[in-house]
Amino acid sequence: MLKYNLRLWWTLAIVAIFKVNKPKLFFIYNLCPMMHQVRTIVIEHDPLFKKYLTELLMENGRLNIIATFDTPVKAREFVRQNKVDLIFSTILTPDMDGISFLKSLIAPPFFVFVTDYPEYAACSYELDVLDYVIKSMLTKDRLSKCLDKVIRAVADKWDNEVLQPIKIKDGYSTHFVKPKDILYIRAQGDYMQLVTLHGIWL
Repeated sequence: MLKYNLRLWWTLAIVAIFKVNKPKLFFIYNLCPMMHQVRTIVIEHDPLFKKYLTELLMENGRLNIIATFDTPVKAREFVRQNKVDLIFSTILTPDMDGISFLKSLIAPPFFVFVTDYPEYAACSYELDVLDYVIKSMLTKDRLSKCLDKVIRAVADKWDNEVLQPIKIKDGYSTHFVKPKDILYIRAQGDYMQLVTLHGIWL
């Protein structure tokens, strides 16, 4: 049997609100970084389009817009001093272009370029940007597809950096279970049953 312990604190913290018919049986709800919203900034020199893009992102609900800026120069210090997961940025601004801004960051967050200029797309993808969106083609549907890429990328990064395998003692044996492989947990008094993609641990 698995005794409750601090090694499983994260699991207990994210047990879903959604109960199934059986008592004390819960499904893990979205074991990924979407348990906290993706910290995002927007860089756009056109105030009307910046407002439009920011509203679309907020309406989608999957991101936390923590700041907006007119130019990359103004955003650079903020990125250096704060945790930023994702940047939506234009390409051309009066003082610094978005590509140079991306290159200037030592450990850049994920990037999505939103611009009027398709000719910079090839250069951008060489820098591993997640997406390149033409402003005139930006719709709710196009943005949703973009955010699907974002969510997958951030989830993979979070999984690699944060969700380390859990060590489970089973008699004299020790096993390691990846958090993303956990399907659900069944509480049994002071113990729990862990059901994963690869087996059941008692």
